[in-house]
Amino acid sequence: MHEYSPVGLSTHVVGDATARESYRESHVGRGHEYDANIAASPFDDYLSRAENVYLGRVLGAVLPARIGRYLDFACGTGRITSQLESRADESVGVDVSASMLQAARARCRFTQFVQTDLTRDGQELTGFDVVTAFRFFGNAEAALRGDALRAINRCLRAGGHLILNNHRNPYSLARLAHRVTGGRHRTTLSHFELRALLAKNGFSIIWQRPIGAWLYRTGLFGKLRAFNPAAWPENTFGAAWLAPFAPDAIIVAVKTHAA
Repeated sequence: MHEYSPVGLSTHVVGDATARESYRESHVGRGHEYDANIAASPFDDYLSRAENVYLGRVLGAVLPARIGRYLDFACGTGRITSQLESRADESVGVDVSASMLQAARARCRFTQFVQTDLTRDGQELTGFDVVTAFRFFGNAEAALRGDALRAINRCLRAGGHLILNNHRNPYSLARLAHRVTGGRHRTTLSHFELRALLAKNGFSIIWQRPIGAWLYRTGLFGKLRAFNPAAWPENTFGAAWLAPFAPDAIIVAVKTHAA
């Protein structure tokens, strides 16, 4: 296990909350309430449950079942870290929020957590085989997205993999229908924009899995607790080509070159 010294700031937002000056500072002291806020929203709770299901299928299907060195970027309360840490020889989680990391340490058993902002800090966290970054890019402002991808690129070895999601797609069917009927929304990152951003920063998408592509109107969001994300209708609408029209998607990208 490598030793990393802490430095730091913040990361996570729920639902359609909008970044203020920077997403970095959005949830500095809210680790104690973050998981409860997700659970309280039927929409966010459903996306979280579905992400858990399909993230578990990535290893062994898209990537090797066993990870060498694993890093969870903007790990928050360790929701994603806890799923993958036992499948890695070395597991590290980083976040800028001390309160988020406090919750993550209580949840995870095999992970070293470091309070740091990798977009600003000069720490040498390199040579990782897999990096995850969930509920980050859709919430972050444009400049921070680029900074984050360049930092992640530096952390990954050549040919390493980034697993991320985009849960704020403005071109999902439900969001488009909402807009047509006069509604407003603040979702900010389309699948096409994310794909271009990844390519610009040294990544190529090799796999994608839409979540919620069957949600054709926002009125369904309140009923999502009744649906099992491992069954119908998710399985029916799981084709990769539907990712640009889904409110959430899990994406696996390979590092093709240094950013």
